[in-house]
Amino acid sequence: MPPSCYRAIAKGVKQLLLLFVVWHSSVQSRVAYLRVSTLDQNIDKNKADILQFANKHDLGKVNFVEEIASGRTPWRQRGIATVLEDLQENDTIIVSELSRLGRSMLECMEILALAVRKGIRIYAIKGNWQLDQTIQSKIIAMAFSISADYAKCGIMQSAHVLVVV
Repeated sequence: MPPSCYRAIAKGVKQLLLLFVVWHSSVQSRVAYLRVSTLDQNIDKNKADILQFANKHDLGKVNFVEEIASGRTPWRQRGIATVLEDLQENDTIIVSELSRLGRSMLECMEILALAVRKGIRIYAIKGNWQLDQTIQSKIIAMAFSISADYAKCGIMQSAHVLVVV
């Protein structure tokens, strides 16, 4: 084969790779995070509710992440941390209710604040709650973020005072 053929093939391969990268970066991920505390708890109803929600809102294919973990386990040691790390801007997390994200208000606020910083949408079916790109969601998320930072700061200051005394 003449060298010009190899160059043409190489150019075509580069163009295909570029198209793949552009396509791959435009693909949005939708993850349904399902956490239960014990094996006795059934997540099938939550799955059905999430699928119904995704169909109603034309969200497309939803990937399920299921986890059995106590709410006492810090969120950074649970599957939600991996989900948040892997997702990118304009991706989506769907939960049956916000309490599935974290046990405490502080944990939920930290998770929501991180999602806002990354541009990740969160939908909670119970209560019809959403964190997306609307101005209302951004205001709520800002309040969550400030509260989470304040609470962390307050907790750290309290811990510091306890250590000093």
